Amino acid sequence: MNAKPPRRTRERILERSLELGLQAIVAHEAEAAGLLCRALADSGDLAASPAEIATLTTNMAVVATGWLPYEYIANAGRFFEPAFQAASVELGTEQALA
Repeated sequence: MNAKPPRRTRERILERSLELGLQAIVAHEAEAAGLLCRALADSGDLAASPAEIATLTTNMAVVATGWLPYEYIANAGRFFEPAFQAASVELGTEQALA
């Protein structure tokens, strides 16, 4: 007998899945922003200390994270596709730099 989990359990599983997905996206945003900032610093195009780069990376991730709700609302059906997520993170980072 395969009984469905109680409704609250299913809802919590879905909520947790969403939380984990969003956490992964935010971590990817921060990683991408950090790579960009370090590359700019290494090339001499950004004059910043490691502490300033860390702060800038966090700020970029925060701004890019505001992009996520916009993307989710505009593209809910595709939001959890890995290729769409990667493109969305790139666009969000672009917006943070604008």
